[in-house]
Amino acid sequence: MRAIDFAFVAGKWANPFWIVWDLLLLWLALIHGSNGMRTLINDYTRRRFRIVLLVLLVAVTVVLLILGTLVLTTFDPCLDASVASQIPQCKAS
Repeated sequence: MRAIDFAFVAGKWANPFWIVWDLLLLWLALIHGSNGMRTLINDYTRRRFRIVLLVLLVAVTVVLLILGTLVLTTFDPCLDASVASQIPQCKAS
């Protein structure tokens, strides 16, 4: 079994296919989970408390989507020279 470490993730995210794949997984999973939470909130809360929880749910979902998207789109695997030797895409540069 292969260990998942920085070099593994950096090597994977050096390929644009995996960035798009992980971005789709992030968005779809967060939207799916948020929709499930929305259903629970609608089923078990009433009036003002429901509105507060729904607003918090939307805020948390938006923040997580923005942060996750920023991580995936701005990740640079070759920033650290000590790790660059372990990443095939960084050896050439």
